[in-house]
Amino acid sequence: MNNLISPLQRQALIEGEKRHYAFRPVHELDYKEGWVYERVKEAPEIASERIKTLEAAGIKICEVYVFHEAPRVLPAPKVDPVRRDFKIAKPSIPNVGLQQALRVVVTAFSFLALMPLVMLAPLLLLDPACVVKLEDGSFVEVVRWYS
Repeated sequence: MNNLISPLQRQALIEGEKRHYAFRPVHELDYKEGWVYERVKEAPEIASERIKTLEAAGIKICEVYVFHEAPRVLPAPKVDPVRRDFKIAKPSIPNVGLQQALRVVVTAFSFLALMPLVMLAPLLLLDPACVVKLEDGSFVEVVRWYS
């Protein structure tokens, strides 16, 4: 990995340091795996002040990108199909009381009500980053935040 930074990156870092912004030089492989990006025409509100700071210092911004951390999806477990015989010698209906039946129904509904929250939890923990492309083709991470 190339640890050297361009003069424009260095100037951007110095300008950010003057205002206590945590700018970070971005190299080619920093956002390669586990991130998806989109080029945006207008910077996110959280990054606009920082970008204006760079432009006021004479650093030309060519493009603005928003990188999103891609959610890690686990693959389905591999299960060998097993043939089972479903013949029942004496079918019987269990004797379930009303209280036990209500408990099962309430448990099922509460599970279904919480399922969307469980499904969305990984998306809430992702952290987007705003990255700008400078005039010389180098990149600087302007801000990373939790949405």
